[in-house]
Amino acid sequence: MALRKSEDFQIATNEIDKMHYRYKEAKSTLYPHIEGEITWAHNPEYPDIAAATTRDYSLDTGVTVNQVLWAFGRVSSAIRLADKYIAISGFNKDIAKQEIVYNTKLSYYSVLLAERTRSIVQSSYENARKNKGLLGKRASSGRSSKRDNIKMAADIASRVPRVNDAQAAFDSAMRTVKIILGVDAAVSVRLTDDFATDYRTFEGGDIKESLHENEPTLQALRKQIEADEDMIKLKRANFLPTISAFATWNYRGMGDTYEVRGDNLDHYAVAGVKVSVPIWLGGETGAQLSQAKIDKENDILRLYKTTKEFALELDNAISEYHAYINTLEANTKAVELAKESFKMTQDLFESGQVSLADLNDAELQLTSQRLSMVLTLYNLNATLAKIEKLAVTELRK
Repeated sequence: MALRKSEDFQIATNEIDKMHYRYKEAKSTLYPHIEGEITWAHNPEYPDIAAATTRDYSLDTGVTVNQVLWAFGRVSSAIRLADKYIAISGFNKDIAKQEIVYNTKLSYYSVLLAERTRSIVQSSYENARKNKGLLGKRASSGRSSKRDNIKMAADIASRVPRVNDAQAAFDSAMRTVKIILGVDAAVSVRLTDDFATDYRTFEGGDIKESLHENEPTLQALRKQIEADEDMIKLKRANFLPTISAFATWNYRGMGDTYEVRGDNLDHYAVAGVKVSVPIWLGGETGAQLSQAKIDKENDILRLYKTTKEFALELDNAISEYHAYINTLEANTKAVELAKESFKMTQDLFESGQVSLADLNDAELQLTSQRLSMVLTLYNLNATLAKIEKLAVTELRK
């Protein structure tokens, strides 16, 4: 749905079609070019010396055929160049696709994070209300003070803004997902997949190999370097002659009236071979060749730089991913312990063995650990999505 909605993906698709037409344009040089022309002219005034060869009116109709016979690599290089730009536009489409997939995953995970956060802070609010009920039981047995009641009411009230903020964050994240997917704002959307609980570790060797072989940005740069080589050949060919054949047929003549009649018209035909030799263009051809060579050098450097940057980015993402797995294990244990602590503190508070501050601290500790765990889950999945984007592979199983 995101791919169908994305304007960037549609533009990349159109660029591929455009490159196919550019290829046809380059290939058209192989075939004869036929042009027709009709010229009607009026000569209102001319000198007496030209009266023998000039009339008041003239008509010239004709057809010209030109066919390139040999261009010393110009045509073949242009065709190969156009063919490589088709491949580059295909890689650019893959780049757009990878970016859309990555951003869509992040948006989905953002909604999950917002939804889980909203649930956690809502649960915290409900826990505070339950604690108030426990305080009421203590009050009935004479073990509660006015100060505790005021503090409990303030504690409940302090949780309301967090609930509202969490709801606002969820609404914002959901609106973003709907825009990405092209879903109307009024349509209700239900998330069917939650964060996974188990995550596998993996070695970086195969993933790095996939990066070097399959990452579309690197593939596009490698293909661009090949295209630069064809461009250099094309510019070198501009130093050499072009040999072409031509043939023309004309039906022309002159007359003293605007309507040049057939009895004043004659047939003319010419055929031959033309050799065009670039003798001196003021250094233009050499300058263009030098620019093409520099473009190739820059693209080689750009490929080297981008490969290093992507490899470093992938190494960092893999390291972060494994660190988040360890953090998730610690989060899971911390949440379980916080749950036990909160339940025990509730029981102790109900029997008057701990203070209200102890109960609030236990509840806030549980909420904090749950929020920390869901944030780790988000970071874990976001990092995994980044690895999948760089390596162009699916790692979730």
